[in-house]
Amino acid sequence: MATTDELLQLVKSYAVGMLKGNTVDTLGAPVDIINEAIVRPALTAIGKGDKVSKEPVGGSKSLRRLLGLEVEDANPAETVASMISAGGAAKAIIAPAFLVKSLKQVKKAERALNEGTDAAQVEKYTGIFRLPENVNDGVLRAVIDDSKAKLITSPGKLERISGNMFGGLSTGPSQLIRFQIGDIVKLPEVLDHPELYKAMPELADIKVGAAPQTPIGGAFYSDADKYIGLGFQVSEKNAMAALLHETQHAVQNKYGMNLGGNPWQFMERPNEFAAAKKILESNRQSSDRFLLQDVYSDAIKEYNKLAGEAEANAVERMLNNPTKGASTLSYYGDEYAINRMIASSIEGRKVDQDPAIRAIIESALRAVSSPVSSKP
Repeated sequence: MATTDELLQLVKSYAVGMLKGNTVDTLGAPVDIINEAIVRPALTAIGKGDKVSKEPVGGSKSLRRLLGLEVEDANPAETVASMISAGGAAKAIIAPAFLVKSLKQVKKAERALNEGTDAAQVEKYTGIFRLPENVNDGVLRAVIDDSKAKLITSPGKLERISGNMFGGLSTGPSQLIRFQIGDIVKLPEVLDHPELYKAMPELADIKVGAAPQTPIGGAFYSDADKYIGLGFQVSEKNAMAALLHETQHAVQNKYGMNLGGNPWQFMERPNEFAAAKKILESNRQSSDRFLLQDVYSDAIKEYNKLAGEAEANAVERMLNNPTKGASTLSYYGDEYAINRMIASSIEGRKVDQDPAIRAIIESALRAVSSPVSSKP
């Protein structure tokens, strides 16, 4: 049997392995520890130490071989202890894996995924994952640590606003921050995120300013002038989440990942719908306004099923509710939600096509004199 000193050394090596984050399955830990601390010393004592396997069945190395991963040469107890997920630290932006991981790690993950290994397990070993096949855009992903990221506020840029504003809106206990209309800065001037710009220096050229039509949250405009707009009623608490959400859309746009969108993409005639909804909301006597609100709610549900939106929402969840060791895929939602995700708005249903809804829209539009274009 192992002596007290030997067991202490095993525990010490185990701790070192946890700190190093060696990639090996947690399930292999008990087998390797028993093999090294009990079986080997016992058989060695009777002259049969050479009979002890260096790769016991169910141990870390045998599990690595089973999953198609490389068997690393390390102190067994140290290697056993790598139970901390490679992606288990604070996370934020989801980037193409080749930007933040070594070529060796990317190839290892790709091989394991191609052989059918569970995506959550592959992430645990390598810090790399991909979306389910139904929305797979061919991009292996990894997360960038946001633990050192900070929001930057300063006069003339992203400013803190106190007191009441916008028609008597009270800021309450949280202070609002906003851009003055017309103020445009570069992303690093409002988002201090060294790891982000190290991995993707081109994001430093993204412009940031006000989004006049967006009260809360933000918007990413993917035209030739890449631009993030921040809402004019955003609390300081939520500004970081909004910036990271929109920055994720910028990453998607740059690297051919699944894109986000907006609820209006899920309507056949969005302009007509918006005009009719506005008309009916001004008429408090009409119950039809509630039907159109339900239809708009359906459009939002479809919009949130977009893989790009689910990803940007996952970035927010990782920031606001980090769970050490959790698979990044878990932040996309449960299995049901992930399986319902769609790659693009083209695959989503148009929610305003019901004949009864079309009749309501057309009736509302006839009540006004000016015609409304049916083009988006």
